[in-house]
Amino acid sequence: EPLAAESDPDSPTGAFLAMAFADGTTEIPPDRLQDRLTVMARTLADIHGVAQNGLPALPLRLDPRPEVFEFLTPDRRALADWLAARDDTAWHDPPRLLHGDFWPGNLLWVDDTLGAVLDWEDAALGDPLSDVACTMLELTYLFGPAAAAGFAAAYRRHAPLDDARLPLWQVYVASAAARYMGEWGLPAAREAHMRACAQAVIDAAADALMTGGPVR
Repeated sequence: EPLAAESDPDSPTGAFLAMAFADGTTEIPPDRLQDRLTVMARTLADIHGVAQNGLPALPLRLDPRPEVFEFLTPDRRALADWLAARDDTAWHDPPRLLHGDFWPGNLLWVDDTLGAVLDWEDAALGDPLSDVACTMLELTYLFGPAAAAGFAAAYRRHAPLDDARLPLWQVYVASAAARYMGEWGLPAAREAHMRACAQAVIDAAADALMTGGPVR
């Protein structure tokens, strides 16, 4: 619950947002992972189904293609050329509410109950696959590709998952992460691990896009 806010950075207090304290932990015990993935998937699908009446103006996130070229490295020329030739990558259904950064670090658990979803600063309206791709990448970093696939399978039980378009957003989120993670102050070993994961996600998604097959 928001309690107070100030948007002017030059005010005596500076800009701030005060919220009610939410108890819980972001830790996910390995033996509870599958159960937590199930709850996460249902919660994200519920967010995507939230009625938009009364929401503030939010940015649109409908198409990964226009920005993705900023993130692709020169060695991805074949993928960039393939994407440049596409004109059918946008989300055309009514925009959905997006969290924008739905990953375990923004979720507070009390026992096996998800008590709070934090950090809505990247909220938007648009394609729910952008959220799904972001969550899958973060789960790959933390728990490996099997956890990402398990989350996708769980999400599919609550909402449609377009296998033809999901790789577009996987390329987008993984290439954007690879572009900027050097600015996140990560330990060297952690950054190397995350870069390797991001490149593997791009490889699999690019192969799926250009061959028309499923994402491995």
